[in-house]
Amino acid sequence: MSQPPRLRPPPVREKGIMTLSDELRRGAGRPAHYPWHQWADGSSWKVIWGEDYYVSHKAFQTAAYAHAKAHGLTVTTRSVDGGMIVQFARQRRS
Repeated sequence: MSQPPRLRPPPVREKGIMTLSDELRRGAGRPAHYPWHQWADGSSWKVIWGEDYYVSHKAFQTAAYAHAKAHGLTVTTRSVDGGMIVQFARQRRS
């Protein structure tokens, strides 16, 4: 019977302070697949399948909604020939 994989030890902390790299400060610990900061400027962007993204339209739409939720934005998406139109906006406060 094989052994279960060993877990990595926690990172070594120096005097109880751990610093994060710039990439980790931006989000969930990995670089973004898409230039959301550019696309979330309030403009309508046409993103082209095969150039700007390589996943299904539904998967890209899901990623756009996840980004919007994580950053306090709303997003409108629409499938068009060859890609999608995305537009982010700040959420309105009631």
